[in-house]
Amino acid sequence: MTCLLLAISEHLQNTGLWLAERETLDVDATGQVRWIAVAANEGMERTEIVSHQEIDDYLATLTQTQRATLNDLRHKILEIIPNAEEGLAYGIPSFRLRGKVIAGFAAYNAHLSYFPHSGSVLEVLKDDVANYSKSKGTLRFPVDVPLPKTLVKKLLDTRMKQAFKDSK
Repeated sequence: MTCLLLAISEHLQNTGLWLAERETLDVDATGQVRWIAVAANEGMERTEIVSHQEIDDYLATLTQTQRATLNDLRHKILEIIPNAEEGLAYGIPSFRLRGKVIAGFAAYNAHLSYFPHSGSVLEVLKDDVANYSKSKGTLRFPVDVPLPKTLVKKLLDTRMKQAFKDSK
């Protein structure tokens, strides 16, 4: 088990990804790789599977229209950031890059939501998102109208600039 974790950690480093200071990897009895972070402000451990299967499972519970629109968003995110890790963060489908959650989405009855996992991304792009319903950290869009790829790219680029401003 330790050899497998060391191999995974080495692979992450070789691909330009790394685990943050309070993160580790674990492999459960079924062979699923789990990302584990100790939430410093809560004093509790949060565990999430690093797997696209969780997003597949989430999408399978949705209506065909919701699933199609969110699959479109998922593919756009992965086209723009092909090395993003898929999984669940905070209970929603999310994408992690270099240990940081950079995007997420969810389905609701009357709308879909895009989450930049930052309270300032939408403010920076206020002109680009002016025609959407939004709050500080949520962009809402119609169930049957995918977000344009140009907007998704701007959302991701802005979030990554913020998340990795101290990185080279």
